[in-house]
Amino acid sequence: MRVLPILSLLLFLPVPARAQAIETPFTFHRNEIVLQVKVNGKGPFNMLLDTGTNRSAIDLATARVTIDYIRKVLVLEQP
Repeated sequence: MRVLPILSLLLFLPVPARAQAIETPFTFHRNEIVLQVKVNGKGPFNMLLDTGTNRSAIDLATARVTIDYIRKVLVLEQP
């Protein structure tokens, strides 16, 4: 019968709060999700939502307008 007192302790464990659901307007362009975003309070700019990557990218012209100091730039050449 030691199980019941141990299980009763589970009632006092913290329960993680549920994340709030938000609605974000978006458009489809060539079957891709495009969002309106601000970068450092400037914008809005169109940004492609890509769930298959862990990096974000903006073009150099937008970076020059929105970012005071560009530390590192990865340049991808287009074929």
